[in-house]
Amino acid sequence: MAVAEVTRPVGRGWLKANKLKLLLGVGIVVLAITALGLNAFQGNMMYYLTVGELKARQAEVVGQGVRLAGKVQEGSIQRDNRIMTLRFLAYDEKDPTKTVLVAYRGVIPDTFKEGADVVVEGRLDANGVFQASQLFAKCPSKYEPE
Repeated sequence: MAVAEVTRPVGRGWLKANKLKLLLGVGIVVLAITALGLNAFQGNMMYYLTVGELKARQAEVVGQGVRLAGKVQEGSIQRDNRIMTLRFLAYDEKDPTKTVLVAYRGVIPDTFKEGADVVVEGRLDANGVFQASQLFAKCPSKYEPE
């Protein structure tokens, strides 16, 4: 008894089906990469607010990740170098009466000082304290031309 070999004829129908599968697979991969990229991009996006804008929108930004720009108020810096914590008031350069207390734990940049421009990333808590996870400071005199 001989076993008959079953073979598929290689024709246009078979080729179309494989092309369709290949295109479908490539499409799924492209969509997955695009979705991952958009998700990562949205996770890194943060609102950039001045202290005045933060105060005006305080209720809606509580708990959200934001980037805040301001100036360090004279005489407001409280450091504890043992546990690497820092607290200070940041104010709006356009309206110095608007301030927010910033609490930060981590390495403090060398350029951080009273009167310096500061940008902090973090979240405003329910008590109105900005809990910073990142701190960037610059000393304007270092960056001005002579």
